[in-house]
Amino acid sequence: MWHERVGTSKLEQFHLRIGSRKESAYGDRAGEIALELAVHFEQGHDYRRAIHYLGLAGRNAVQRNAHHEAISVLSKGLEMLNELPDTPEHVQQELALQIALGGPLMATKGFAAPEVRKTYTVMRQVVLQ
Repeated sequence: MWHERVGTSKLEQFHLRIGSRKESAYGDRAGEIALELAVHFEQGHDYRRAIHYLGLAGRNAVQRNAHHEAISVLSKGLEMLNELPDTPEHVQQELALQIALGGPLMATKGFAAPEVRKTYTVMRQVVLQ
Protein backbone atom coordinates (compact mmCIF):
# COMPACT_ATOMS: atom_id res chain seq x y z
CA MET A 1 0.00 0.00 0.00
CA TRP A 2 1.03 3.59 -0.55
CA HIS A 3 1.31 4.47 3.15
CA GLU A 4 3.91 1.73 3.65
CA ARG A 5 6.19 3.56 1.19
CA VAL A 6 5.78 6.94 2.85
CA GLY A 7 8.03 7.92 5.75
CA THR A 8 6.62 8.34 9.24
CA SER A 9 7.00 12.12 9.33
CA LYS A 10 5.32 12.47 5.92
CA LEU A 11 2.44 10.30 7.11
CA GLU A 12 2.08 12.48 10.22
CA GLN A 13 1.99 15.58 8.00
CA PHE A 14 -0.69 14.01 5.78
CA HIS A 15 -2.86 13.25 8.81
CA LEU A 16 -2.46 16.79 10.14
CA ARG A 17 -3.38 18.28 6.77
CA ILE A 18 -6.36 15.99 6.30
CA GLY A 19 -7.59 16.69 9.82
CA SER A 20 -7.12 20.45 9.45
CA ARG A 21 -8.88 20.57 6.10
CA LYS A 22 -11.81 18.49 7.29
CA GLU A 23 -12.02 20.60 10.44
CA SER A 24 -12.13 23.74 8.27
CA ALA A 25 -14.61 22.29 5.82
CA TYR A 26 -17.03 21.27 8.57
CA GLY A 27 -16.57 24.50 10.52
CA ASP A 28 -19.11 24.70 13.34
CA ARG A 29 -20.28 21.18 12.47
CA ALA A 30 -16.84 19.58 13.03
CA GLY A 31 -18.24 17.80 16.07
CA GLU A 32 -20.25 15.63 13.69
CA ILE A 33 -17.00 13.95 12.60
CA ALA A 34 -15.23 14.29 15.94
CA LEU A 35 -13.95 10.72 16.13
CA GLU A 36 -12.51 10.88 12.62
CA LEU A 37 -10.79 14.19 13.40
CA ALA A 38 -9.43 12.75 16.66
CA VAL A 39 -7.84 9.88 14.73
CA HIS A 40 -6.18 12.21 12.21
CA PHE A 41 -4.84 14.53 14.91
CA GLU A 42 -3.62 11.64 17.03
CA GLN A 43 -1.81 10.14 14.03
CA GLY A 44 -0.37 13.59 13.33
CA HIS A 45 0.76 13.88 16.96
CA ASP A 46 -1.38 16.96 17.60
CA TYR A 47 -2.55 15.56 20.91
CA ARG A 48 -4.22 18.76 22.09
CA ARG A 49 -6.65 18.73 19.16
CA ALA A 50 -7.03 14.93 19.31
CA ILE A 51 -8.09 15.15 22.96
CA HIS A 52 -10.53 17.94 22.16
CA TYR A 53 -12.22 15.80 19.50
CA LEU A 54 -12.16 12.68 21.67
CA GLY A 55 -14.12 14.66 24.25
CA LEU A 56 -16.66 15.69 21.61
CA ALA A 57 -16.86 12.13 20.28
CA GLY A 58 -17.49 10.87 23.81
CA ARG A 59 -20.29 13.36 24.35
CA ASN A 60 -21.77 12.42 20.95
CA ALA A 61 -21.73 8.77 22.02
CA VAL A 62 -23.50 9.63 25.29
CA GLN A 63 -26.24 11.43 23.34
CA ARG A 64 -26.77 8.23 21.33
CA ASN A 65 -26.78 6.15 24.55
CA ALA A 66 -23.65 4.38 23.28
CA HIS A 67 -22.17 4.30 26.77
CA HIS A 68 -19.50 1.68 26.11
CA GLU A 69 -18.22 3.67 23.13
CA ALA A 70 -18.25 6.84 25.24
CA ILE A 71 -16.22 5.13 27.97
CA SER A 72 -13.67 3.90 25.44
CA VAL A 73 -13.27 7.24 23.67
CA LEU A 74 -13.16 9.34 26.84
CA SER A 75 -10.70 6.95 28.51
CA LYS A 76 -8.45 7.23 25.48
CA GLY A 77 -8.58 11.01 25.80
CA LEU A 78 -7.57 10.77 29.45
CA GLU A 79 -4.65 8.49 28.57
CA MET A 80 -3.56 10.84 25.81
CA LEU A 81 -3.36 13.70 28.32
CA ASN A 82 -0.10 12.12 29.46
CA GLU A 83 1.41 13.32 26.17
CA LEU A 84 0.80 16.96 27.10
CA PRO A 85 2.67 19.14 29.59
CA ASP A 86 1.00 20.09 32.87
CA THR A 87 -0.77 23.37 32.16
CA PRO A 88 -4.03 24.97 33.29
CA GLU A 89 -5.52 23.86 29.94
CA HIS A 90 -4.45 20.27 30.71
CA VAL A 91 -6.28 20.43 34.05
CA GLN A 92 -9.42 21.81 32.38
CA GLN A 93 -9.33 19.07 29.73
CA GLU A 94 -8.88 16.38 32.36
CA LEU A 95 -11.79 17.69 34.38
CA ALA A 96 -14.05 17.91 31.32
CA LEU A 97 -13.19 14.34 30.28
CA GLN A 98 -13.69 12.99 33.82
CA ILE A 99 -17.07 14.73 34.09
CA ALA A 100 -18.15 13.32 30.73
CA LEU A 101 -16.97 9.85 31.77
CA GLY A 102 -18.94 9.75 35.03
CA GLY A 103 -22.39 9.37 33.46
CA PRO A 104 -21.59 6.49 31.08
CA LEU A 105 -19.77 4.63 33.85
CA MET A 106 -22.80 4.95 36.13
CA ALA A 107 -25.10 3.84 33.30
CA THR A 108 -23.08 0.71 32.56
CA LYS A 109 -21.50 -0.23 35.90
CA GLY A 110 -23.93 1.17 38.45
CA PHE A 111 -23.62 4.00 40.94
CA ALA A 112 -21.55 2.03 43.46
CA ALA A 113 -18.98 0.64 40.99
CA PRO A 114 -15.29 1.14 41.84
CA GLU A 115 -14.71 2.78 38.43
CA VAL A 116 -17.37 5.39 39.20
CA ARG A 117 -15.88 6.10 42.59
CA LYS A 118 -12.40 6.42 41.08
CA THR A 119 -13.64 8.84 38.41
CA TYR A 120 -15.33 11.10 40.94
CA THR A 121 -12.35 10.90 43.29
CA VAL A 122 -10.04 12.00 40.47
CA MET A 123 -12.45 14.82 39.60
CA ARG A 124 -12.35 16.03 43.17
CA GLN A 125 -8.54 15.91 43.22
CA VAL A 126 -8.35 17.84 39.95
CA VAL A 127 -10.68 20.53 41.27
CA LEU A 128 -8.71 20.86 44.52
CA GLN A 129 -5.36 21.24 42.76
